[in-house]
Amino acid sequence: MAVIPPLRKLEYLFAVARELHFGKAAERLHVDQSHISREVKALEKEFEFTVFTRANHFVAITEEAEPFIIDVEQALARFIAEFERAQRLARLRARDRGHRE
Repeated sequence: MAVIPPLRKLEYLFAVARELHFGKAAERLHVDQSHISREVKALEKEFEFTVFTRANHFVAITEEAEPFIIDVEQALARFIAEFERAQRLARLRARDRGHRE
């Protein structure tokens, strides 16, 4: 899923949620593990609730965060699909205008 830059932190959060491992999430996204860890911690601070329980390489989604993760990931996927559709449409219209000029 291609993510719009302002939503990058959420991409990190969802990758960790899928992998249940910060290192594997970092590998999947081709970024440094410490970067993902910092970004997810920053999101948790912004959210004012803990998304992941961490203990010696063990990662689990907290009970309160699980429905949030599922719902927001689905909403974000729809948002990104609509954003990409709008971009394609804008490019097609610009190309059509270019052909008419």
